[in-house]
Amino acid sequence: MPSLLEKVNHQEAQITAKEDKKILSQLSRIPEKKDHAVNKITHRSQQKDKQISAKVNEDVYRQFTEINKNQGLSNNSALNMIINKYVREYRGLIDS
Repeated sequence: MPSLLEKVNHQEAQITAKEDKKILSQLSRIPEKKDHAVNKITHRSQQKDKQISAKVNEDVYRQFTEINKNQGLSNNSALNMIINKYVREYRGLIDS
């Protein structure tokens, strides 16, 4: 028959094993959450598939391109910023 000390040691070993298993289980789920977040972000960025065409004065286009180049922006990035700002300012016209 096991002694009281042996019983306590056995119970502690079981508790430790359960805690270790629980921690490992939690750690194994972390990459899934990160992968889900990454997939969600990349999916969102792939939704930008609309194109806009505009005819502008050649001199205005040259200046626009030069300004963007000096700021380290592409023309597309600058146009996206302009469009997003416009939508934020006038969203109230469609939210009603």
